[in-house]
Amino acid sequence: MAASVATDLHDWLFDKHPGGRYQAVLYFYPQLKDYVYDLGNLIAEVTRHFVGRELLFDRLSSFLEQNPCGYLCLSAEAGLGKTAFAAEVARRYK
Repeated sequence: MAASVATDLHDWLFDKHPGGRYQAVLYFYPQLKDYVYDLGNLIAEVTRHFVGRELLFDRLSSFLEQNPCGYLCLSAEAGLGKTAFAAEVARRYK
C-alpha cells in the first residue's frame, strides 16, 4: 500500500507537473537549479532522424528482462551512433 501511494505521489508530482519533470524538480528542489539540466531539446535534436538499430533494442530488452539492475556497456568506434542510441533509449523509456 505504501509503495503504491509513493508511486502515485511521484507520478502526480513529476510526470503530471505542467512544466514536465525538469520544472517539477526545480519547483520542489530549487537548490538543485545549478545541477539539473533539461535535456529534452538535445534528445529531440539527436533523435530526430533516428532509424533502425532494432537489434540493439532487442538486446537491451533482453538485458532488462534478465537483469533487474546492472550495467550494459555499449562500445563502438567514434561516429557510429552511441550518443544517438542513448538519446533514443532515453526518449523511448522515459
